[in-house]
Amino acid sequence: MSLICSDNLDQTLVIAQLESFRFQKLQLERVSLHEWKRGDYQHTQRVVEKLILLGEMDRAVQLLLETDIDNPNYYGDAIKACLIATIQQTGAAQSTVKLVATNLIANGKVWEGVQLLCLIGKGLDGCRYLVSYGMWESAIWLAKAILPQNEAQEVMKKFAEHLINSGCMVEALLVYMSQYQFEKALEILHSNHSTYTSVLLLMACQSFKVDISHILFTYCGP
Repeated sequence: MSLICSDNLDQTLVIAQLESFRFQKLQLERVSLHEWKRGDYQHTQRVVEKLILLGEMDRAVQLLLETDIDNPNYYGDAIKACLIATIQQTGAAQSTVKLVATNLIANGKVWEGVQLLCLIGKGLDGCRYLVSYGMWESAIWLAKAILPQNEAQEVMKKFAEHLINSGCMVEALLVYMSQYQFEKALEILHSNHSTYTSVLLLMACQSFKVDISHILFTYCGP
């Protein structure tokens, strides 16, 4: 099996390999820049969407309330602002939002449903829905932007498994290494008979004092 994948996965791989903290900081800086440069209504709505996903609710509400009263979307934006402002207050409201979100997703409005899930702190559920619809780049972006490390790793693991099933071995290898999943990386190398590269990876782990004793026993014997 070839180690090279022909699919264009560059952008998603770059996101997958970034540290979550650094990526989150970068996205907040970018959305702040877009907020400052926003022009028309559609541009503002894209900024609002990103602010909601990134958990910047107060800023999202402020922009929604700036919609001109003559705009046909004024009422909808005002209601959305009220929803965002109050959604964190009651468990009953969160249950209703989750129900609406799942209904939206089931009817093909995936991003709209995911935004609602993020409003109630269900970002991991949002990522799982994105994955189930094959929206990998969006799932990786969201995982890196808002999820804690342990939850983001779940999404990264699914992405790596998807890459392996697609024959994209090198890309899967990079994802596992970026998550410090060196045993998984070695499994890929071993299954593709890449002995020399396996040895180099083991040596690199030893050099950086990564605990690989259990891996050495598996691949090198007692």
